[in-house]
Amino acid sequence: MPLGRKMIYPDSLPVKTLLKLLYPCLIRLDEYLLKASSEANDLKSIENRLRLVAESLDSRGLYIFDDGFRYVVWFGRVLPPDIPKKYMKKSGLLQV
Repeated sequence: MPLGRKMIYPDSLPVKTLLKLLYPCLIRLDEYLLKASSEANDLKSIENRLRLVAESLDSRGLYIFDDGFRYVVWFGRVLPPDIPKKYMKKSGLLQV
């Protein structure tokens, strides 16, 4: 599996890293971001990982895919526009 210019072989990875690569996680963020600030401070609600299947994705959602080597942010097609504007503008990723 190429990552950048290096080839990583499964026998050279620690077991924990290999398991994360074989069984990546999907976390839905938009529900967490839209909660009231008192509820949002509870990180247990964000720890609910979804199965990595197409049925887990909702076109109204914002998700993070984590395989232990990279994060992929997935924006649903009908995600409310205020979510990307609010959070990506702060990080400088979105120029409005």
